[in-house]
Amino acid sequence: MNWIRELIRRLRYRMQGARFDEDLAEEMRLHLELRAEETGDAARRRFGNVTRMQEESRAAWGWTWMDTVAQDLRYGLRALA
Repeated sequence: MNWIRELIRRLRYRMQGARFDEDLAEEMRLHLELRAEETGDAARRRFGNVTRMQEESRAAWGWTWMDTVAQDLRYGLRALA
């Protein structure tokens, strides 16, 4: 019984091979996209929190202590007013 199904499947492929090739190409493309998404997710997890990294980089580049002092001075002046 299985050999009959296999024969029918092979005959259908022989008659409609282009459609099957297109379907196979689409299936492979979808699998590649899914793999790329998984890889991207793994890379993002390995890299870490992007926002936190940006804040740490800004702190390393800038003078955050000066910004904090200026903010404290403004708050103090508003409190005195």
